[in-house]
Amino acid sequence: MAALMTASPELRAYFSRHDLLDVYEVLLCGIIAMRPEDPLTFLEEKLREIMEKGLDAVLWCMSIDLSLHPKLKRISETYLNTVFGLDGEQLVTEELCAKARGFYSRNLMKLYFGGWMRYNLQKKNKRKKAKQKMALAVVHYNVHILRVIIQKWNMWVQIDKEKMALATKRLQQILNKIYLNAVVKAWHAEAHSSLKTKAYFESLAKESQEGCLESSDLTVGHKISHLPEKALLQVFHYVNLVDLARCAQVSQTWMLLTQSSSLWSHINFSSVKHKVQDQVVVNILQKWRLYVLRLNLRGCYSLRWPSFKSITNKPCRAVCSVIGYRCDEPFHSEFPKLQL
Repeated sequence: MAALMTASPELRAYFSRHDLLDVYEVLLCGIIAMRPEDPLTFLEEKLREIMEKGLDAVLWCMSIDLSLHPKLKRISETYLNTVFGLDGEQLVTEELCAKARGFYSRNLMKLYFGGWMRYNLQKKNKRKKAKQKMALAVVHYNVHILRVIIQKWNMWVQIDKEKMALATKRLQQILNKIYLNAVVKAWHAEAHSSLKTKAYFESLAKESQEGCLESSDLTVGHKISHLPEKALLQVFHYVNLVDLARCAQVSQTWMLLTQSSSLWSHINFSSVKHKVQDQVVVNILQKWRLYVLRLNLRGCYSLRWPSFKSITNKPCRAVCSVIGYRCDEPFHSEFPKLQL
């Protein structure tokens, strides 16, 4: 039989088509139950009987004598007496019924208890899953709320930064305007004071000239004093600072001419480089810085920080250029921002 399970499909179809397994079962059951003395003759007789009755009438017990069949009765004939206890040879006893009832009760209890346990376990698992889902939902909600808060906070910070930048820009503009107004006012005051000083000295010069004309004892030792003012100014342009200071001591007229702003627009310290000192430079620039346009410092190696500080002090008119000083001189480390 085991070989038929691994046999080819053609062989298995052959056995099924001719009912050979049923025939084999009938013969085998007969041999086992009857145990004949001559099994070959027994098998030959049973095969003839099967051939006569046909394969449709084949039963597993047809090769066994009726005396050896199990004693089974139909329920309509004898099993009613057994059920109601009228048969003395009944098979079902009270002890067996009690055992059957106990077995059935235990199985029923086990079945219902197992079902109840499964129901409770399923319910518990559902509650646990629902709790986990609720926890995840709370976490997701908190994360979402936190994300919204951070986004709004970032927007607020960006807006605040823009407002701060705008306010800083406006304040810077206001400070620049205030600073510019202060510089303009200081320059205007300095220019006004310079004009007043110039007007004052011009008035003194006029008074002195009128006094010179009225006095009879005033003598002029040099004919050059009778030159026009423009000619004298043109001459003074070619005079160095030391000689210009000496000329200012000749007379009040010459002193007033040496105070002309056109003489101080181009200052040449190089011509007196061996005599010029920081204090002289500071005094000259403090007085004439509004009119200075060009400075010549070529060879003035004795000048230090105070001189160059006075060049950059405010208020001041534009100093267009500073000529002739090399940046590798000793004052360079003290005055790094001056580009010569």
